[in-house]
Amino acid sequence: MEWADVSMPGGVSLAGKLWTWMHLSERLPPIFNLLISNVPGPPIPLYAGGARLVACYPMGPLVGNIALNVTVLSYDGRVGFGLLGCPEVIPGLWEIAERIPAALDELLAASAGGSMRGGTTKARGARRRGRGDARR
Repeated sequence: MEWADVSMPGGVSLAGKLWTWMHLSERLPPIFNLLISNVPGPPIPLYAGGARLVACYPMGPLVGNIALNVTVLSYDGRVGFGLLGCPEVIPGLWEIAERIPAALDELLAASAGGSMRGGTTKARGARRRGRGDARR
């Protein structure tokens, strides 16, 4: 955690170039293969051409040895989850996605404050997209 306090953009850039130049990603096992990102979005509704944006579902990249990217974006008091996975490593990505609402309910039940107890996290109108859907 102390690395965040060190300001060395040149050193980090040099280390990245050295990593690539020496092909270390091919010789060493990956340090991690899961990337989770939380992006704070606008707390108010957005409109485009007079139409209200109903929900935002983010998408993060799969780079290097990342096998699963989970990005969470808040918008207008709700959160949207975007999951992108390598099908060779994560063949059951939909099973992970379908378990998120129950996991959030369990987390809220276990929390001491439970400030979000007013409702459930189960998505209204959520449905599993077909295999041919490009948004998967």
